[in-house]
Amino acid sequence: MNALPYKSKQYGLIVLKLLLLGLTLYYIQDRLTDQTANTTNGILMGFRAIDLPFLMIIILMASLNWWLESLKWKFLVSGIRPIGMVEAVKQTLSGLTLSMATPARIGDFGVKAAYFPKLERRSILVKNTIAHGAQLMTTFIFGAIGLYMISHILKPYLDLASLWVLAVLLALVTLGGYLFWRSRISGRLQQWKMSRSGLRILGLSMGRYLCFSLMFALLIDLQGVELSWTLSLPLIWVTYLLSSAIPSFLFLDVAIKGGVAVWLFSLVGISAWPVICAASLMWLFNMIIPALFGAWFSLHYRPSYL
Repeated sequence: MNALPYKSKQYGLIVLKLLLLGLTLYYIQDRLTDQTANTTNGILMGFRAIDLPFLMIIILMASLNWWLESLKWKFLVSGIRPIGMVEAVKQTLSGLTLSMATPARIGDFGVKAAYFPKLERRSILVKNTIAHGAQLMTTFIFGAIGLYMISHILKPYLDLASLWVLAVLLALVTLGGYLFWRSRISGRLQQWKMSRSGLRILGLSMGRYLCFSLMFALLIDLQGVELSWTLSLPLIWVTYLLSSAIPSFLFLDVAIKGGVAVWLFSLVGISAWPVICAASLMWLFNMIIPALFGAWFSLHYRPSYL
């Protein structure tokens, strides 16, 4: 009597995997063929400036980026259901895959929760909220630092009063995030506080942020841009800060971050194409290639509780 529901569940899971895989591949293909002059040419032109040693460094940095995110996820869910590092990588990249086709990375929440039994899914959603909240808090922290470091560049566009208002808003958002961190979320955090475990999550988020921002700076440098990293990095941090305020589909990430970066780097006399090339390569190595691995994991991975 139980065989039919079990088989139905298995077939339904296979159909869902195929649908998600097809949807993700469609969006990737559509994004690669759309706006060809910007994205595809940006990738091709960007590769011309990269030799094999630097290519290996970029691949290692992109791998480190997602390894840190997977380590953060492994640590967060350990109190609910301990998982290995390989499984954490599979769940993290599978979540990235569906995020490509959903606004504000909503798909990531659904995919990760699906790997756990129903009774644990609410707690998993809370843990994922913490993971994203820590990364967003890191974006605000480094973004505020970046704004302070390039405030003299932004003066023609923002007067001093506007900068102070923005700084106060960032401080309030950071404080709100801290209080949110300390509070209970739907009764599930159970007095989870900003203690050693919370600092560990925030530390991993900062490590990941520094990894991909340094990767962005390296890719810009490889395009022949003569700009010190003490100026390049703050511009990148402000780019991530401004683009984080625009909820969108993840497959549009290159267009949003690229557009913001082009404007900010133009303020210091940098032309558009080197920035577009760097942003396109960031999108390829940090989003598209990991998402393809995530699609493979989604197609072959079976939740342990089934």
